[in-house]
Amino acid sequence: MKKFHAGAKVLLAEDDPVNQIIAAAMIEAVGLQVVVAADGLEAVTQARMAAFDLILMDLQMPRLDGLDATRAIRLLAGYGDVPIVAYTSEEPNSARERCIEAGIDGVLSKPCEAAAFYGLLLYWLTLARSRSTPGNEACAPRGNHFLGAVPKAVARAT
Repeated sequence: MKKFHAGAKVLLAEDDPVNQIIAAAMIEAVGLQVVVAADGLEAVTQARMAAFDLILMDLQMPRLDGLDATRAIRLLAGYGDVPIVAYTSEEPNSARERCIEAGIDGVLSKPCEAAAFYGLLLYWLTLARSRSTPGNEACAPRGNHFLGAVPKAVARAT
């Protein structure tokens, strides 16, 4: 991941301090930059102030939950195709329809194994890069698929 995505910016929207520390350390360990937002309102503010390559969004947060934060971020210039992935303790299947409606691209359940976490980062950062490459704008258009789990082949590739 360091070879292809070093320096990519990840916004981690997570209200639990322990989860913030663990996820941020894992993100930084592979050469990515991370900005932590303690709730949905702070996530929207951070997205207004800077461009991010990927957003990991907890669904249940104070002040503004992850679904409403995602809806607000999707309205910001430049965030129509930025991958937003729910990083949640909710069961992926129970959150699926609400996440799709809000504009979330996929779900990763926590706690998760490192391979699944890194597989998710690799998958979405690679997809985001291919979308932003001239001539690849139609690559996996947002809204036409939803990733409820990281494919095993992707997780093994990390």
